[in-house]
Formats: sequence, structure tokens, C-alpha cells
Amino acid sequence: MPRIRINELAEARLESISFFLLVIALSTLIVRALWNWLSADFAFLPRLSLGRALSLVTACGLMFFLVLTMISGARELMTPGAWVRDGITYELVDSREAKQHIGQVYDIARRASVERLRDQLLTYAQAHEGELPTDPFSPNLPDDMWQSAAADGSAFIYLPGRRFDEESPRPIAYEPPALGKQRYVLLTSGQIEQWDIERITAASTRATDE
Repeated sequence: MPRIRINELAEARLESISFFLLVIALSTLIVRALWNWLSADFAFLPRLSLGRALSLVTACGLMFFLVLTMISGARELMTPGAWVRDGITYELVDSREAKQHIGQVYDIARRASVERLRDQLLTYAQAHEGELPTDPFSPNLPDDMWQSAAADGSAFIYLPGRRFDEESPRPIAYEPPALGKQRYVLLTSGQIEQWDIERITAASTRATDE
């Protein structure tokens, strides 16, 4: 049965649009109710229809947007080069550089955890005639062997039934979902590469079929 799907970016945008439409609708109802409540005590205030309330909310929203844009522009003129664009907003250059540095350090830690797993699996294979563990819970394995660099301490996803000396490189283990779509993968060649989740899923499915 055919099914229409959209990518994550389009889905996020639709969710944002739906949220703002809901906020505008609620604001319109609140403004209309408050206006008509005040008009009962102030005769010079006309009754506000739903369409006029929507127009008033939209006009006020555009006015606030214009004011905020002017403030952002004035801030940039007063501190040229100090702000950089980050999506639809701006942030300080120092803050962005700090985030990039933290991201680089975290990326190094992620790769180091995969390298540690590779070294432990190589040691195991050397002691078992090239064979790797049949499952992550095999005896005589270090307790922290499968722990990834994820903040929640989730374990690597292990694909048993492989060897390091295979001609065609296949995934042996890869990072858990907590680390996003781009994950580090340990291959049977001993190399460590970063794959997206679609490629990992395809390789894992193909290996299972084989």
C-alpha cells in the first residue's frame, strides 16, 4: 500500500507552522473576548467580530516583528561582526565558537569510544582464532566494553557473526540512536567511519538477509 512521507525538515516546519497558527487562533479568541467584555462598560468601543479580531492580532504581530527586526539591525550596527546568523536567529561569535569547540571535543570522545571497542574486539579475536563474541553478553568480556559516549550511557549496537578479516567491509557495531543520525561505525576492515542511519540500516538489513 503506497504511503506518502515527508522528510524531517519538512515535518519540523509543518509542526512550527501549526503551532503558530494555533497561537494566532487562541490569541484572536482571547482578544475578541476581552474587547467585547470591555465594550459592555465603554460605549464608544464597537463590538469586535472574529474577522476584525484576527486582523487586529495580525497587525499587532507584524508591528512587533518590525520592532524586533529594527532592534536586531541596530544591535548589528552597534557591534559589527559580533553576531552571526544561526537559523532564524543570531548569536554571539564567541558563543558559537564555544559550541563548535564543545562539539569537536565531544566528537573526539565518540570516536575514542569506538576505537576502544575495536581494540577490545581485536584482543578477543586474537584469543579466539579470529572469532568475535556471539553476543554482547558473552562471558569474559569487560563490563564497560559496550558503553558508548552517549550521555545516557546507552550501549553500542552489536552485529554478531562477523570477522575482522572479511574481504568486503561490513558493520560490526555502531553507535546507539541517542547520538543522532550520523553515527560512528566499526567495520570488519578495522576502520571507523561515520555513516548516516539510512546507510547503517541498509547494511544491517542486507547482512541479515545474507
